[in-house]
Amino acid sequence: MNLRRILVPIDFTTPSLVALDHAAGLAVRFASEVNLLHIVAPKAIPRPIETGGKTKSEREIIRNVEERLRRLAKRSMPASVPVKVHVDNGMGGIRYRPRCRRRKERSNYPDHA
Repeated sequence: MNLRRILVPIDFTTPSLVALDHAAGLAVRFASEVNLLHIVAPKAIPRPIETGGKTKSEREIIRNVEERLRRLAKRSMPASVPVKVHVDNGMGGIRYRPRCRRRKERSNYPDHA
């Protein structure tokens, strides 16, 4: 078996942290890279009207989560395991989308021209 990359979705719950521990073991065994992925729920990004105009920017929230993931990786992963951190806002910004074969299907994805 050849595992070059292991994707671990992290939502900071106990089950996701257990999955991270399993991924660490597999990464050592197969000399794999670990990719940690967290999606910030759109509802987790407050709107200024909901907070009286005092809110963190989306970028600041994402930076904070990235830092939290890096600290988690440092605690959970052996130094020999390469780790990448990915955070997305959950608003359709994920780069991996199915390729559309027909022009008609493109209307399902607002970012396609």
